[in-house]
Amino acid sequence: MNAWKREKREADARTREEERRRRAFQRLAAGALALLLVAVVLGIIAFVEKRHAVSNLHAAQSSQLVAGAEQTLNSDPALSTLLALRALHVKYTPQAERRSAKRSPSCRN
Repeated sequence: MNAWKREKREADARTREEERRRRAFQRLAAGALALLLVAVVLGIIAFVEKRHAVSNLHAAQSSQLVAGAEQTLNSDPALSTLLALRALHVKYTPQAERRSAKRSPSCRN
């Protein structure tokens, strides 16, 4: 009878140890899943922010090109038109559209 009780205690101890390991693994898996989710969310946020920053950069470059086109309108109409068209190419803005539609008196037919 003692051998049977000892085997039962050992089996119960193994069962408790397996249950403890299973719970530890579940906690580890849940933590890894949470970290993965955080990484994915941060990656998406970074992607969106980068696109926003690039869009702002292109808008600023387009504005600079339009300003250059305005400054050269009377002195070099061809350059002014090229700058305005480049501004439209960099980023479409109403300002760039208006400038590309303007022509100096020497360019009008």
